[in-house]
Amino acid sequence: MRTHDIKRLTPAVAVLALLAAITAAPALGQQSSRGGARREQIELGRGMSLVTPNLFEVAVRTNMFLDLADRVQMTEGQRKQLEEILYDFQQYSVGKQADYDVADAELMRLVTRDTVNFNAVRAKVREIEALNSDVNIKKFESLLKAVRVLTHEQHMKIITLARTLPARRPEAEWLY
Repeated sequence: MRTHDIKRLTPAVAVLALLAAITAAPALGQQSSRGGARREQIELGRGMSLVTPNLFEVAVRTNMFLDLADRVQMTEGQRKQLEEILYDFQQYSVGKQADYDVADAELMRLVTRDTVNFNAVRAKVREIEALNSDVNIKKFESLLKAVRVLTHEQHMKIITLARTLPARRPEAEWLY
């Protein structure tokens, strides 16, 4: 399968999933560290819950905000941080895509036999879904990091600019 064949979330479903993740994040982050669970949180600041989904959409449409660097007066440090976040995500995605392609080929091999081992098919489908899940988790982690790089003033400028931006660019498929 090609990169664009990976299961995609429609924008509405992505926003709902994001909202669910954001509202669950404080509860998950407050869990005790018993049992070796790691406490991870990204603090975005007060009031950010309302604008973060819009910022995610713009990040996808603008190469992690890099296409807007001049329009929102990003510092060189901010640009470098966003470039690194984008590069890390792309590098991660390429590796996962290779794993996905292999797992998908194995699944097709399993289901095109005269006798199909459904337990093996189940396991392979779970493996593929885990790969999709890993990429989605990394995507949201990258988007949150990118939002965190910018100042509140830049967030507001980006939200204002969002109305003037063209629809999602085909090159932005790496994020879907």
